[in-house]
Amino acid sequence: MACNARRKGSSGELEAAKALNAVLPHAKARRAQQYCGHETAADLVCEGLDGVMVEVKRRQSMNIHKVMKESQAHCTEGMLPMILHRKDNEEWLLTIRLEDLPLALKKLDGTNAKRSVSIHPASSQHGS
Repeated sequence: MACNARRKGSSGELEAAKALNAVLPHAKARRAQQYCGHETAADLVCEGLDGVMVEVKRRQSMNIHKVMKESQAHCTEGMLPMILHRKDNEEWLLTIRLEDLPLALKKLDGTNAKRSVSIHPASSQHGS
């Protein structure tokens, strides 16, 4: 992987963790590789979201179905695959499978969760 791509991936993961924590403070999201010292299936570790696997993608274009299938392949039984993604200078989007919506609502629910927060790249420390 090229140095610039690694740097973009790393900054994207940090930015995504910050954005997720702004919306769901109880998530306690942080970069997985940064803390484990090795690559794991999930890009973010979310201590407050038991059973959720978060994949982060910062790309101009991607095959979301392919990324979801890869995320599902890394999940164990009962885990919820989620993809946090955005294009340059665009807002973060969260993709889950529709059939996982009831499970997602259960796993993402928290007493301190903010329900209406706008997260835009301009408000982030890491520019594109």
